[in-house]
Amino acid sequence: MVNNSHNSKDLNNLKNNNLMIIGSKLSENFVWILLIIIGIASGLLSDTFFTTINIMNIVQQSNILGILVIALSIVLLTGNFDLSIQANMVFTAIFAGWLVSPHELASGLQLNSALGVVLMLILGGMVGAFNGLMIGYFNMNAFMCTLSVSIILDGLNLLWVGGKQIFPYPDSFRFFGDGKIGPVPFAMISLILLYIIFHIFLTRTPFGRSLYAVGGNRLATRAAGIDDRKIIFLAYTLCGVMCGVAGWSLAGRLNSSGPNMASGMIFYVFAAAVIGGISLNGGKGTMFGAFGGLLLLTVIRNILNLVNVSPYVIGLMSGLIIFIAIAIDTIKNRYAKTL
Repeated sequence: MVNNSHNSKDLNNLKNNNLMIIGSKLSENFVWILLIIIGIASGLLSDTFFTTINIMNIVQQSNILGILVIALSIVLLTGNFDLSIQANMVFTAIFAGWLVSPHELASGLQLNSALGVVLMLILGGMVGAFNGLMIGYFNMNAFMCTLSVSIILDGLNLLWVGGKQIFPYPDSFRFFGDGKIGPVPFAMISLILLYIIFHIFLTRTPFGRSLYAVGGNRLATRAAGIDDRKIIFLAYTLCGVMCGVAGWSLAGRLNSSGPNMASGMIFYVFAAAVIGGISLNGGKGTMFGAFGGLLLLTVIRNILNLVNVSPYVIGLMSGLIIFIAIAIDTIKNRYAKTL
Protein backbone atom coordinates (compact mmCIF):
# COMPACT_ATOMS: atom_id res chain seq x y z
CA MET A 1 0.00 0.00 0.00
CA VAL A 2 2.86 2.35 0.87
CA ASN A 3 4.55 1.72 -2.46
CA ASN A 4 1.30 2.31 -4.33
CA SER A 5 0.85 5.59 -2.43
CA HIS A 6 4.40 6.70 -3.29
CA ASN A 7 3.93 5.70 -6.92
CA SER A 8 0.67 7.63 -7.09
CA LYS A 9 2.33 10.75 -5.66
CA ASP A 10 5.28 10.43 -8.05
CA LEU A 11 2.89 10.06 -10.98
CA ASN A 12 0.93 13.13 -9.89
CA ASN A 13 4.13 15.13 -9.46
CA LEU A 14 5.27 14.05 -12.92
CA LYS A 15 1.94 15.10 -14.44
CA ASN A 16 2.09 18.46 -12.66
CA ASN A 17 5.65 19.04 -13.86
CA ASN A 18 4.67 18.19 -17.42
CA LEU A 19 1.68 20.55 -17.23
CA MET A 20 3.94 23.31 -15.88
CA ILE A 21 6.43 22.76 -18.72
CA ILE A 22 3.65 22.80 -21.32
CA GLY A 23 2.13 25.91 -19.71
CA SER A 24 5.50 27.63 -19.69
CA LYS A 25 6.13 26.84 -23.37
CA LEU A 26 2.66 28.03 -24.36
CA SER A 27 3.21 31.21 -22.37
CA GLU A 28 6.57 31.86 -24.03
CA ASN A 29 5.17 31.33 -27.54
CA PHE A 30 1.68 32.73 -26.93
CA VAL A 31 2.29 35.77 -29.12
CA TRP A 32 3.36 33.63 -32.11
CA ILE A 33 0.37 31.30 -31.72
CA LEU A 34 -1.91 34.34 -31.63
CA LEU A 35 -0.08 35.86 -34.62
CA ILE A 36 -0.69 32.70 -36.68
CA ILE A 37 -4.40 32.65 -35.74
CA ILE A 38 -4.91 36.33 -36.54
CA GLY A 39 -2.84 35.96 -39.72
CA ILE A 40 -5.09 33.16 -40.98
CA ALA A 41 -8.20 35.15 -40.08
CA SER A 42 -6.76 38.21 -41.85
CA GLY A 43 -6.11 36.17 -44.98
CA LEU A 44 -9.73 35.07 -45.01
CA LEU A 45 -10.95 38.64 -44.55
CA SER A 46 -8.79 40.20 -47.26
CA ASP A 47 -7.43 38.75 -50.51
CA THR A 48 -4.54 41.25 -50.47
CA PHE A 49 -3.28 40.42 -46.97
CA PHE A 50 -0.91 37.62 -47.99
CA THR A 51 0.43 39.39 -51.07
CA THR A 52 4.18 39.98 -51.17
CA ILE A 53 3.71 43.76 -51.28
CA ASN A 54 1.50 43.79 -48.17
CA ILE A 55 3.77 41.48 -46.17
CA MET A 56 6.76 43.71 -47.03
CA ASN A 57 4.70 46.76 -46.06
CA ILE A 58 3.87 45.22 -42.68
CA VAL A 59 7.53 44.69 -41.82
CA GLN A 60 8.58 48.05 -43.27
CA GLN A 61 5.86 49.87 -41.34
CA SER A 62 7.07 48.10 -38.20
CA ASN A 63 10.56 49.57 -38.53
CA ILE A 64 10.34 52.73 -36.44
CA LEU A 65 8.01 51.21 -33.85
CA GLY A 66 10.21 48.10 -33.76
CA ILE A 67 13.40 50.05 -33.06
CA LEU A 68 11.70 51.83 -30.16
CA VAL A 69 10.48 48.45 -28.86
CA ILE A 70 14.12 47.33 -28.71
CA ALA A 71 15.04 50.55 -26.89
CA LEU A 72 12.24 50.15 -24.34
CA SER A 73 12.80 46.41 -23.87
CA ILE A 74 16.40 46.99 -22.78
CA VAL A 75 15.17 49.22 -19.95
CA LEU A 76 12.14 47.08 -19.09
CA LEU A 77 14.40 44.08 -18.52
CA THR A 78 16.06 45.97 -15.65
CA GLY A 79 12.69 46.50 -13.98
CA ASN A 80 12.45 50.15 -15.07
CA PHE A 81 10.80 51.96 -17.96
CA ASP A 82 11.25 55.07 -20.08
CA LEU A 83 8.43 57.43 -21.05
CA SER A 84 10.79 59.75 -22.92
CA ILE A 85 11.71 57.49 -25.83
CA GLN A 86 9.27 59.05 -28.30
CA ALA A 87 10.30 62.61 -27.40
CA ASN A 88 13.98 61.60 -27.56
CA MET A 89 13.46 60.10 -31.03
CA VAL A 90 11.85 63.32 -32.31
CA PHE A 91 14.53 65.43 -30.58
CA THR A 92 17.34 63.58 -32.35
CA ALA A 93 15.50 63.70 -35.70
CA ILE A 94 15.13 67.49 -35.48
CA PHE A 95 18.75 67.81 -34.39
CA ALA A 96 19.88 65.80 -37.41
CA GLY A 97 17.80 68.00 -39.71
CA TRP A 98 19.31 71.08 -38.10
CA LEU A 99 22.77 69.69 -38.90
CA VAL A 100 22.37 68.30 -42.43
CA SER A 101 19.36 70.02 -44.04
CA PRO A 102 19.54 73.20 -46.19
CA HIS A 103 16.25 74.40 -44.65
CA GLU A 104 16.04 77.98 -43.38
CA LEU A 105 15.50 76.72 -39.80
CA ALA A 106 18.66 74.60 -39.99
CA SER A 107 22.13 75.62 -38.84
CA GLY A 108 23.46 76.19 -42.35
CA LEU A 109 26.29 73.73 -41.69
CA GLN A 110 24.88 71.04 -44.02
CA LEU A 111 27.19 68.46 -42.50
CA ASN A 112 28.02 65.14 -44.09
CA SER A 113 25.20 62.65 -43.45
CA ALA A 114 27.47 60.16 -41.67
CA LEU A 115 28.69 62.82 -39.25
CA GLY A 116 25.13 64.01 -38.69
CA VAL A 117 24.03 60.46 -37.84
CA VAL A 118 26.91 59.98 -35.38
CA LEU A 119 26.10 63.24 -33.61
CA MET A 120 22.39 62.47 -33.38
CA LEU A 121 23.13 59.04 -31.88
CA ILE A 122 25.43 60.68 -29.34
CA LEU A 123 22.69 63.17 -28.45
CA GLY A 124 20.15 60.38 -27.99
CA GLY A 125 22.65 58.49 -25.84
CA MET A 126 23.24 61.60 -23.71
CA VAL A 127 19.51 61.95 -22.99
CA GLY A 128 19.38 58.27 -22.07
CA ALA A 129 22.51 58.63 -19.91
CA PHE A 130 20.87 61.48 -17.99
CA ASN A 131 17.86 59.27 -17.27
CA GLY A 132 20.15 56.42 -16.24
CA LEU A 133 22.17 58.67 -13.96
CA MET A 134 19.09 60.03 -12.19
CA ILE A 135 17.37 56.64 -11.87
CA GLY A 136 20.34 54.32 -11.40
CA TYR A 137 22.59 56.43 -9.16
CA PHE A 138 20.21 58.93 -7.55
CA ASN A 139 17.26 56.53 -7.21
CA MET A 140 14.74 58.89 -8.79
CA ASN A 141 11.35 57.42 -9.60
CA ALA A 142 11.56 56.16 -13.19
CA PHE A 143 8.01 57.25 -14.01
CA MET A 144 8.39 60.84 -12.81
CA CYS A 145 11.95 61.23 -14.10
CA THR A 146 11.31 60.04 -17.65
CA LEU A 147 7.92 61.77 -17.79
CA SER A 148 9.53 65.10 -16.90
CA VAL A 149 12.32 64.53 -19.43
CA SER A 150 9.69 63.75 -22.07
CA ILE A 151 7.84 67.00 -21.33
CA ILE A 152 11.10 68.97 -21.41
CA LEU A 153 12.09 67.46 -24.77
CA ASP A 154 8.62 68.10 -26.22
CA GLY A 155 8.98 71.72 -25.15
CA LEU A 156 12.46 71.99 -26.66
CA ASN A 157 11.23 70.45 -29.92
CA LEU A 158 8.46 73.07 -30.17
CA LEU A 159 10.79 75.90 -29.17
CA TRP A 160 13.42 74.79 -31.66
CA VAL A 161 11.34 74.85 -34.84
CA GLY A 162 8.22 76.69 -33.71
CA GLY A 163 5.86 73.93 -34.84
CA LYS A 164 7.30 73.87 -38.37
CA GLN A 165 9.05 71.08 -40.31
CA ILE A 166 12.73 70.88 -41.25
CA PHE A 167 13.28 69.40 -44.74
CA PRO A 168 14.66 67.98 -46.98
CA TYR A 169 17.31 65.48 -45.93
CA PRO A 170 20.15 64.30 -48.20
CA ASP A 171 19.51 61.03 -50.04
CA SER A 172 22.44 59.40 -48.23
CA PHE A 173 20.77 60.19 -44.89
CA ARG A 174 17.36 59.00 -46.08
CA PHE A 175 18.52 55.58 -47.26
CA PHE A 176 18.30 54.00 -43.80
CA GLY A 177 14.59 54.78 -43.54
CA ASP A 178 13.46 54.96 -47.16
CA GLY A 179 16.06 53.18 -49.31
CA LYS A 180 15.80 49.87 -51.13
CA ILE A 181 18.14 47.03 -52.03
CA GLY A 182 16.58 45.83 -55.26
CA PRO A 183 12.84 45.50 -54.56
CA VAL A 184 13.34 45.02 -50.81
CA PRO A 185 13.01 48.07 -48.49
CA PHE A 186 16.17 48.55 -46.44
CA ALA A 187 13.97 49.36 -43.43
CA MET A 188 12.76 45.76 -43.54
CA ILE A 189 16.29 44.35 -43.70
CA SER A 190 17.63 46.63 -40.97
CA LEU A 191 14.77 45.81 -38.59
CA ILE A 192 15.31 42.05 -38.85
CA LEU A 193 19.09 42.48 -38.46
CA LEU A 194 18.65 44.68 -35.38
CA TYR A 195 16.45 42.09 -33.67
CA ILE A 196 18.94 39.32 -34.45
CA ILE A 197 21.84 41.42 -33.14
CA PHE A 198 20.04 42.33 -29.92
CA HIS A 199 18.85 38.76 -29.39
CA ILE A 200 22.48 37.63 -29.48
CA PHE A 201 23.52 40.60 -27.35
CA LEU A 202 21.00 39.81 -24.61
CA THR A 203 21.54 36.05 -24.53
CA ARG A 204 25.27 35.68 -25.25
CA THR A 205 27.00 38.60 -23.52
CA PRO A 206 27.69 39.23 -19.80
CA PHE A 207 26.04 42.65 -20.00
CA GLY A 208 22.90 41.19 -21.57
CA ARG A 209 22.64 38.57 -18.84
CA SER A 210 23.22 41.29 -16.24
CA LEU A 211 20.14 43.15 -17.49
CA TYR A 212 18.01 40.10 -16.71
CA ALA A 213 19.72 39.64 -13.35
CA VAL A 214 19.10 43.22 -12.25
CA GLY A 215 15.46 43.04 -13.32
CA GLY A 216 14.97 39.66 -11.70
CA ASN A 217 16.40 40.56 -8.29
CA ARG A 218 18.36 43.76 -7.90
CA LEU A 219 19.48 43.07 -4.33
CA ALA A 220 20.69 39.57 -5.17
CA THR A 221 22.56 40.95 -8.17
CA ARG A 222 24.28 43.50 -5.96
CA ALA A 223 25.15 40.76 -3.46
CA ALA A 224 26.72 38.79 -6.33
CA GLY A 225 29.11 41.65 -6.99
CA ILE A 226 27.39 43.19 -10.01
CA ASP A 227 27.08 46.97 -9.98
CA ASP A 228 23.34 47.29 -10.53
CA ARG A 229 23.50 51.09 -10.75
CA LYS A 230 26.00 50.90 -13.60
CA ILE A 231 23.89 48.32 -15.44
CA ILE A 232 20.80 50.56 -15.21
CA PHE A 233 22.83 53.59 -16.31
CA LEU A 234 24.19 51.73 -19.35
CA ALA A 235 20.74 50.31 -20.17
CA TYR A 236 19.25 53.79 -20.34
CA THR A 237 22.21 55.06 -22.34
CA LEU A 238 21.83 52.27 -24.90
CA CYS A 239 18.07 52.93 -24.95
CA GLY A 240 18.82 56.56 -25.82
CA VAL A 241 21.15 55.57 -28.64
CA MET A 242 18.41 53.36 -30.10
CA CYS A 243 16.02 56.32 -29.90
CA GLY A 244 18.51 58.11 -32.12
CA VAL A 245 18.47 55.18 -34.54
CA ALA A 246 14.65 55.36 -34.62
CA GLY A 247 14.87 59.11 -35.23
CA TRP A 248 17.23 58.48 -38.13
CA SER A 249 14.82 56.03 -39.71
CA LEU A 250 11.77 58.24 -39.11
CA ALA A 251 13.34 61.40 -40.54
CA GLY A 252 14.70 59.45 -43.50
CA ARG A 253 11.33 57.91 -44.28
CA LEU A 254 9.38 61.18 -44.00
CA ASN A 255 12.17 63.35 -45.46
CA SER A 256 11.29 65.88 -42.77
CA SER A 257 11.15 66.31 -39.02
CA GLY A 258 8.97 68.33 -36.68
CA PRO A 259 7.64 68.32 -33.12
CA ASN A 260 4.38 66.54 -33.95
CA MET A 261 5.81 63.54 -35.80
CA ALA A 262 4.98 60.06 -34.43
CA SER A 263 2.43 61.42 -31.97
CA GLY A 264 1.09 58.75 -29.60
CA MET A 265 3.61 56.08 -30.64
CA ILE A 266 4.85 55.56 -27.08
CA PHE A 267 1.67 53.66 -26.14
CA TYR A 268 2.06 51.19 -29.01
CA VAL A 269 5.70 50.66 -28.07
CA PHE A 270 4.70 49.57 -24.57
CA ALA A 271 1.89 47.41 -25.97
CA ALA A 272 4.13 45.62 -28.48
CA ALA A 273 6.83 44.93 -25.88
CA VAL A 274 4.41 43.62 -23.25
CA ILE A 275 2.37 41.56 -25.73
CA GLY A 276 5.67 40.05 -26.82
CA GLY A 277 6.42 38.89 -23.28
CA ILE A 278 8.70 41.63 -21.95
CA SER A 279 7.55 41.91 -18.35
CA LEU A 280 6.81 45.30 -16.82
CA ASN A 281 8.31 43.91 -13.60
CA GLY A 282 11.65 43.20 -15.26
CA GLY A 283 13.88 40.18 -15.73
CA LYS A 284 11.69 38.35 -18.26
CA GLY A 285 11.23 38.37 -22.00
CA THR A 286 13.17 37.94 -25.23
CA MET A 287 13.79 39.90 -28.41
CA PHE A 288 12.19 37.00 -30.29
CA GLY A 289 8.98 37.50 -28.32
CA ALA A 290 9.15 41.30 -28.62
CA PHE A 291 9.43 40.95 -32.39
CA GLY A 292 6.32 38.76 -32.36
CA GLY A 293 4.45 41.38 -30.33
CA LEU A 294 5.53 44.05 -32.79
CA LEU A 295 4.30 42.03 -35.78
CA LEU A 296 1.03 41.14 -34.05
CA LEU A 297 0.24 44.78 -33.32
CA THR A 298 1.14 45.83 -36.87
CA VAL A 299 -0.86 42.99 -38.45
CA ILE A 300 -3.97 43.93 -36.48
CA ARG A 301 -3.73 47.57 -37.56
CA ASN A 302 -2.97 46.48 -41.13
CA ILE A 303 -5.98 44.22 -41.52
CA LEU A 304 -8.28 46.83 -39.97
CA ASN A 305 -7.09 49.26 -42.64
CA LEU A 306 -7.46 46.70 -45.44
CA VAL A 307 -11.09 46.01 -44.58
CA ASN A 308 -11.78 49.77 -44.36
CA VAL A 309 -12.60 49.88 -40.66
CA SER A 310 -13.27 53.40 -39.38
CA PRO A 311 -10.18 55.17 -37.93
CA TYR A 312 -12.20 55.74 -34.76
CA VAL A 313 -12.73 52.00 -34.38
CA ILE A 314 -9.01 51.41 -34.98
CA GLY A 315 -8.28 53.81 -32.13
CA LEU A 316 -10.72 51.92 -29.91
CA MET A 317 -9.17 48.57 -30.84
CA SER A 318 -5.69 49.93 -30.15
CA GLY A 319 -6.77 50.95 -26.65
CA LEU A 320 -8.23 47.50 -26.02
CA ILE A 321 -5.02 45.86 -27.23
CA ILE A 322 -2.95 47.93 -24.81
CA PHE A 323 -5.33 47.01 -21.95
CA ILE A 324 -5.18 43.32 -22.87
CA ALA A 325 -1.37 43.48 -23.02
CA ILE A 326 -1.18 44.82 -19.46
CA ALA A 327 -3.74 42.27 -18.26
CA ILE A 328 -1.74 39.40 -19.81
CA ASP A 329 1.45 40.64 -18.15
CA THR A 330 -0.32 40.81 -14.77
CA ILE A 331 -1.73 37.29 -15.11
CA LYS A 332 1.64 35.87 -16.18
CA ASN A 333 3.38 37.48 -13.19
CA ARG A 334 0.78 36.09 -10.78
CA TYR A 335 1.12 32.65 -12.36
CA ALA A 336 4.91 32.81 -12.02
CA LYS A 337 4.62 33.60 -8.29
CA THR A 338 2.52 30.47 -7.70
CA LEU A 339 5.15 28.16 -9.17
